[in-house]
Amino acid sequence: MKALVFGEVLWDVFPNGKKLGGAPMNFCAHFTKLGAEGCLYSAVGKDELGDAVFESMDKLGLKKDFVAVNPQKRTGVCNVTLDEHGQPEYDLVFDVAYDNISASNTEIECINSHKFDVLYFGSLAQRNSVSANTVKEITESCSFKEVFCDINIRQNYYSKELIEECFARSTIIKINRDELELAKALEVISAQCRTIKDACDELCSKFDLKVVIVTLDSDGAAAYSYNDKTLCMSGRQPATLVSAVGAGDSFSACFLYNFLNGNDIKTCVERANILGAYVVGFEEAIPEYTEDLLRKIK
Repeated sequence: MKALVFGEVLWDVFPNGKKLGGAPMNFCAHFTKLGAEGCLYSAVGKDELGDAVFESMDKLGLKKDFVAVNPQKRTGVCNVTLDEHGQPEYDLVFDVAYDNISASNTEIECINSHKFDVLYFGSLAQRNSVSANTVKEITESCSFKEVFCDINIRQNYYSKELIEECFARSTIIKINRDELELAKALEVISAQCRTIKDACDELCSKFDLKVVIVTLDSDGAAAYSYNDKTLCMSGRQPATLVSAVGAGDSFSACFLYNFLNGNDIKTCVERANILGAYVVGFEEAIPEYTEDLLRKIK
């Protein structure tokens, strides 16, 4: 099982130090820890932080084939602060290497030759036109069984057009409930959608989606299958909250891993919820797994 994972790799800078981050990077690491193959498609600067990215990827066992070095741009940085509830607030530096991810004809051919099962991408990496156009080129020129998009609304790096473009290029999307409300406010979907199921059904119908996942913070998550019109809920999991950084990315990786293995969406969302609750118990976004955890989520 192989995933091409497009988007930002950066350093989350906390008051007490820095940690490797970026939703695609976190997703790729968790997808790999589950036993699949995640291949990150990104860019770093020709600087110390870029060198540190490659060192960390080596330690995590991640492939570096599609991570370019851009000597004109610095490696991505996100200044992170945590509120009293452990929820992160982000200050993302703009026009860094991952904002300028490109794809040559040779790279497109290489992607196709790898025969990836799934493409993962998010909305944040498309805040600049260079990377946004590369997502468009990959989705139009390459073939995947599934295309998974994680809607990540950060600061002012979004628009109605970008969100609609993300939906239109995907078969599975993950969105949180605040972002779902934003989709209503932007009139991407109707404000008359009173329930999560109504909103998911309209999204699937309008954008030809198979599955919509809605994360609900500490209340768990929901997953909607358009094929059988089923909404599956997974409620609050026991957790000791230290930091929510990376929890949603681990959820995405676990859901997709199980979905591609043929599990029903109820099993997928329940197992993903267990992993997400585990990750919030750590400051780092990619903690070590226990054998007991693996038995519960695979």
